[in-house]
Amino acid sequence: MPGAILYVAWGAALLAAFSTFVLAFLGIPGWGALVVVPVSAAAVGYGLRWGVAAAALALIIASRIGLGGAAWWVLAYALFAALVVGWAVRETLRRLIRRERRVKNSLSLFHKATDAVVEKEHEDEVLLALPHLLADYVDANVSVWLPDAKGFRRLSAVGLGDLDWVGERSVVGRTFASGRVTYVPDVSQDPDFVDGGSDQRAELALPIRARGRPRAVLDLGRKTPFHELEIESLKRFADVVGHHLSLLAEYAESRLLADLTHTVTSAQDLTQASREALVRLSSFFGTNGAALLRWRRGRYVPVAVQGDAQFLGGAETARGLAADGGLDWVYRTREPLFIPDCTEHPDVRPEWVEAGVRGLLLHPVRGGKRARVVLAMWSRAPRRWSEEEKEFLNVLTQVLGVMLQEFELKERLSLLLTLERNLPNMDEDLFYLKVLESAVDQIPGAEAGSLLVREDEAFVYRAVVGYDPAAVGRLRYGERTLAERCGEAWKAAEPRLLSQSAAGGMVAPPKPSASDAAPTGLERAVRHNLCIPIAYEGVPLALLNADAFGDEEAFDEESMQVAMEFAVQVSAMLHEASRRRLLERAALTDPLTGLGNRRAFEQQFATELARAQRQECSLTVVLCDLRRFKLVNDRYGHAAGDRALKRVAQLLRETLRSADLVYRWGGDEFAALLPCTDLEGALSSVRRLVAGMEPVRLKDVQLGINLGMAVFPDDGDDPETLLRVADERLYRAKSADRAYVLD
Repeated sequence: MPGAILYVAWGAALLAAFSTFVLAFLGIPGWGALVVVPVSAAAVGYGLRWGVAAAALALIIASRIGLGGAAWWVLAYALFAALVVGWAVRETLRRLIRRERRVKNSLSLFHKATDAVVEKEHEDEVLLALPHLLADYVDANVSVWLPDAKGFRRLSAVGLGDLDWVGERSVVGRTFASGRVTYVPDVSQDPDFVDGGSDQRAELALPIRARGRPRAVLDLGRKTPFHELEIESLKRFADVVGHHLSLLAEYAESRLLADLTHTVTSAQDLTQASREALVRLSSFFGTNGAALLRWRRGRYVPVAVQGDAQFLGGAETARGLAADGGLDWVYRTREPLFIPDCTEHPDVRPEWVEAGVRGLLLHPVRGGKRARVVLAMWSRAPRRWSEEEKEFLNVLTQVLGVMLQEFELKERLSLLLTLERNLPNMDEDLFYLKVLESAVDQIPGAEAGSLLVREDEAFVYRAVVGYDPAAVGRLRYGERTLAERCGEAWKAAEPRLLSQSAAGGMVAPPKPSASDAAPTGLERAVRHNLCIPIAYEGVPLALLNADAFGDEEAFDEESMQVAMEFAVQVSAMLHEASRRRLLERAALTDPLTGLGNRRAFEQQFATELARAQRQECSLTVVLCDLRRFKLVNDRYGHAAGDRALKRVAQLLRETLRSADLVYRWGGDEFAALLPCTDLEGALSSVRRLVAGMEPVRLKDVQLGINLGMAVFPDDGDDPETLLRVADERLYRAKSADRAYVLD
């Protein structure tokens, strides 16, 4: 009100000066101004009615004191002019006072609402409170809108009807898309206006921008138009809210990053770290579930899962997810995939939709040419991801990538230390299988693999993963063959890559395992091969193959780096295994024939039987006894008998397959193990042995052979039973003076 009084004083002073000048010019005495001023002051201060009364009183007084004629009319005219000017001044003052009040109300709104906003510590609290904060200061319906998968949903409102969703072409949608204030003075002229039943005529929509991008829309509607000062004040208020949301978002993100860092440093293993990280991520982004998926053996296997397991399904949790339904695109492009609504995405797996997954995020965490680790988050309702969230996810996945690298390195070292510690007490075949499984799991991109180990001058398959062991058997490669196929990589002991187009150089098993058929339906031919020669002090010890069936670019620089590190770390263990094998061979070898002795047979029999049980294939054991061997010793001495034993041992090695194992049982008795051989295959081998013994003579003594066979699992499933059956058949063959007998 002091401002209004000041305006009245200035107006009265100016009017007095003007009236004095005009009346003096017309010849009216100076006291006439004293009459005009009160009239104008009455009109200004109390309105036109009081001004007219004051003017009439002045004219009456002028008539009584003798003023008449032209002077009286001039005075009347001056009083009339004073009334008009006074009324105009009054109306101007009233407008100024109303404006001043609006400014005060706007400032009050701005300060009080701003104070209330900055007290909120979470974004949702701020947005939910906005309509209630403004309702006390703005005579309008107030609502806050957030984007969803298809349009905009109402978060909070005061005075609005049942309207809870609007499309992208509405005033709210246009405001969010443009990022600018939208004011519609008459909504009846807007063809896209959505009537919420509130009987409003004017609508004002203001974008709430956080970190430079629209985050929500503040919408106001009422029957009367909005004043420019109101619009300007509300615009500034929305800017303050957006700035506060930016600060809250930055603080929340900083706190989340700090929590993740603490999680990494305090967790005991990768699973625990991943699970705790997913808990924080799912809570921060408000999703119903999250999972960290790692590419292992051609599938995305969960490292950890948080919340609903709808995305994974029941059986999928253990086996992992095939690279389809959007995962294939992420795997190959290494680009994130944001699906607002799975029901409208053509490539999403139907079982995800059936399980209730709507909003879905698939974000690569790290990888070279391929996304080998993916962060998945899903929700039961459609969800749109803002640009700020997408940018922050890029930062988060980098943090998760560093976490994974650290724990994977720890896993590799721990696994190798465990292998090294258990090596003295571990079966040799099991050791080689564990080494190969570790390589296939650790080398990025590997789906299957094989391990060839030096035995004498050849390299023999000792373990396979993802292939049929029966088809591989004990195939052998000469070192020269491997050197030719691997090229310079063999000499330098460095990894070498081959794609399907160069398959002639691959040293991989010929037949994938039917039991490990690719669930993705991809061809099981090797499309990419990573060959890793393993040497110790320059001497090649083994050749490790990592194979991929579904991708010609499965391996990259990271794969080769991991393969080289693995080869260096495992070479000493392979050397130790080779040294132990040589020492054991010396203790398990018959010095006369060079065959394994009975102790070697018993050890290998148990190993081969366990392998046959594991691989569900046949195993045949053959016991052999020489006929007329005692006659050779009696007639020609033990030296001649030794020559006869060496010749029979050579015959056995030459007649049987390279994968078959031959032993000197003791005296003139021999034994053989025929892996992956049923009765029909065993009979074929026995007939060759019988035929091969025909030319074996020592002077006038024709040596012969009796044989007894037992087949796993037909004749038994343990060593004692199989040996008993074979020995009984051998005895019956000797009694019948035949080479062999069948039941």
